[in-house]
Amino acid sequence: MIRIHDSHAWHQRPSSPVDATAAPTAVLDLLTVGEPPMVDGLQAHWQLLGCDAPTETATCPWTGQPYRRPMLDDASRFALQAEPLLARVDAVIARPASPKVTLLGPVSLLSLCAEARPGGDRLRLLPRLLDVYEALLTRLAARGVTWVQLDEPLLSQPLSPAWQQALREAYGRLGRVDQPLLMAAGALPDEDNLALACELPVAGLQVDADAPALPQLARRLPRERELSLELSRASAPLALAREIRALRGGRIWLAQPPGAAAAAQLGALRRALWREDVRPCR
Repeated sequence: MIRIHDSHAWHQRPSSPVDATAAPTAVLDLLTVGEPPMVDGLQAHWQLLGCDAPTETATCPWTGQPYRRPMLDDASRFALQAEPLLARVDAVIARPASPKVTLLGPVSLLSLCAEARPGGDRLRLLPRLLDVYEALLTRLAARGVTWVQLDEPLLSQPLSPAWQQALREAYGRLGRVDQPLLMAAGALPDEDNLALACELPVAGLQVDADAPALPQLARRLPRERELSLELSRASAPLALAREIRALRGGRIWLAQPPGAAAAAQLGALRRALWREDVRPCR
């Protein structure tokens, strides 16, 4: 009923990358395999998805850091290059451990690209990008990967109707793959984003604990879906976890940022929640 997993936070300023295959398993219920957060991770994603396009220097809208932005046009192609990632997944499975693969979601990834020509529309490339995401999810499911987390920090800002529809199209298609998806949405800024996040056909949703509409989200998200909280900026994490767990019928996931202090905090929080669940026999 209480699960802790480590999570890359694409919408925040990144910490030092963590080697998932060397992470401790004593506290974590799911062991994450993925790319490093931001700058280096973006380049790894371009390579993973076989994006061979010219680039320019740009500033990431979520971290303020410079990165190399691909310039796409109608001739741009993607070709899955998954072997390095799959080798790391196999290393985690061999430990043995329950693996969770974390990647930047397809719509946010596409939003970080630019049009090579004036008047271009990179959203026309979404079906091609989904081809490689679907192929990757299929290969991960065949390996028995427990969860795949797709980070969509685009949901942390207001969206135009075109980008809302892109998210519906992407997850309507990826949701048909027999692979549980946890979508990390950051902070949902308005009612439109909250409604969209509840609508998308994913098995779980992760949000920041400081999202203003968090209690409303906990009530509206379908009960069969998991809700994961990133508590690093919460002022009263235990009280908040109690409230959300009660609203979700006793189930809650907690996302652990990198670092020993975060691990110790969440370990203590889970022990406190567990003690509240235990009732002495009379």
